Amino acid sequence: MNLDARSSWVLGVLLVLLMVVLAELAVVFDEYVYYRLGVNRNLLLILLWTLPFGAAFITSYYLNKHKVVLGLSFALLTPAFAAVGRYLNGEMGGAADFTGVAGAILYFKISFVKASILVILGTALGFLLSMRKN
Repeated sequence: MNLDARSSWVLGVLLVLLMVVLAELAVVFDEYVYYRLGVNRNLLLILLWTLPFGAAFITSYYLNKHKVVLGLSFALLTPAFAAVGRYLNGEMGGAADFTGVAGAILYFKISFVKASILVILGTALGFLLSMRKN
């Protein structure tokens, strides 16, 4: 894959947005829907939460400059998008554990911890593999 600097970061942002949208949709559907489709809901959510790892990896692997900084930028983007998605889901009447602005702030904090671990690992792996490539 031949990605330039901007397109690799944009692809990462799109992966994070895809994760947020699909994770919020996964919460909306009942367990029966997953049973009928033959999909394990919890496994699907775990796979969705690994997308920030992929976003950070792609960004830090394909960039020539500022690999670490832009890879780690997903540690803030992921919880920001997730908090906005959870806030909008709650405001539209969806099933959300934490509603309102205070709930979005709390969800940002929780998501920040989860996303930071994945983003740090993805950035480190992408950076190390890109150094081997060159």
